[in-house]
Amino acid sequence: VSISYCKCSLAPLQLIKCGLFAYTPVASSLAMDICVLELVKNLFVWMTPSSTAWCEALEIFGVIEVIN
Repeated sequence: VSISYCKCSLAPLQLIKCGLFAYTPVASSLAMDICVLELVKNLFVWMTPSSTAWCEALEIFGVIEVIN
């Protein structure tokens, strides 16, 4: 993603509009997809000392489908 920024249009705000989250608020050279942050949030909400946490987080994120 290419962005142009100035004092009237800050880079972090433009990144958020593109669905990205800057690693640093000033002079950021890296950004992460906001959906990945959602995955990590769900992982930590369900974290247990087993693989259940990974499965629950991935299921909520929609990466895997549970077959009953």
